[in-house]
Amino acid sequence: MKDRHILGLPGSGEVEIVSFKIRDKILADLPAQQPGYVRGFPAAGWNWTSAVLDGTIPIEDICLWLEESYMAAKSKIAFYFGRKRVSHEY
Repeated sequence: MKDRHILGLPGSGEVEIVSFKIRDKILADLPAQQPGYVRGFPAAGWNWTSAVLDGTIPIEDICLWLEESYMAAKSKIAFYFGRKRVSHEY
């Protein structure tokens, strides 16, 4: 739950959100131009977008963005561990 004013939304009170990472910075700006999306939470400099869970956005769309977020995180983890060899020897 986040305060509406922290997210830059009109009204008062709290709202539930789900945040997702988007691989492409240009693509990350697109959802925020539509109702129900907030750009850059938790930080504007990151490729994150949040969806307000108030029924404005269809659940199918949220699921697609969550899949995109998973793929973005997965590729980042694969990149990190591909560069840094982790030894499991004891």
